[in-house]
Amino acid sequence: MRLPPVLRTAMGGRGEVAGDGATIGEVLEALAREHPGLGLHLFDESGEPRRNIVCLHRGALVRAREFAAHAVAPDDELVMTNALAGG
Repeated sequence: MRLPPVLRTAMGGRGEVAGDGATIGEVLEALAREHPGLGLHLFDESGEPRRNIVCLHRGALVRAREFAAHAVAPDDELVMTNALAGG
């Protein structure tokens, strides 16, 4: 998974991390367990994915509410970014 610059500080400057899972949600949960500092940015206090996080998967934008159901293959690349608001 490629990380945006704002999340790289939680990973000591690393721009990419590897995670396992059958869905985006599972990949993020695995990353949060392995890297708790990153997990604070990915999940809110109730354990739900933060709404301002989105992923790009195979050219499609996947929003936080879709992470649990969005299937990924082991070699798929995910690009995480922050959702933009405003007009």
